[in-house]
Amino acid sequence: NSEVIGKTSALCGKKMPKEFYKKLWDTIKTQKKTFTGTLTNVKKSGENYIVDLRISPILDSLNNVKFFVGLERDITKEQMLEKKLKKEKEEIEKQVGNRTKELQEAQARLEASINSIKFGFILTDNTPEIITINSFAKHLLNQISTGDKAGEFKFGLEFNRKYSMAEIDNILSKYFPIKANIL
Repeated sequence: NSEVIGKTSALCGKKMPKEFYKKLWDTIKTQKKTFTGTLTNVKKSGENYIVDLRISPILDSLNNVKFFVGLERDITKEQMLEKKLKKEKEEIEKQVGNRTKELQEAQARLEASINSIKFGFILTDNTPEIITINSFAKHLLNQISTGDKAGEFKFGLEFNRKYSMAEIDNILSKYFPIKANIL
């Protein structure tokens, strides 16, 4: 752009800490290296904007700095979107945390209710994986256990094996005179 060619950059918007400018000038003048960074600058209109900045020194044959070439890319919108995304992420994480706490509390209440039942209660899913078992059912199963081998019961139910509810009903009905209701 003809407005900037041959003119001093407007990097001195005075929006950054002094240490930033000190590091910038030390990098390009003293170390004679390319400086990269993010800078808050001011437009001609007086509006602040954020840029991704790269300034390189151009050296003569004696390794003296002749002038500088700078590129800046306006990243204001990107920064705003990142802040918005971060805020939304934090809000979602907060909602997930709150909902998780609610579910844990509901689960604790349900488990307390199940454990207060004065008969054996085993809840399974349709795989049929045991989801929960109340303390009365655990106590009953411990009473039945032979104690010879951990996890095996005198009626042949292996603790580590998955059984269908029909199999469990069939095995238990051999040992208990009361028919279990399998839901």
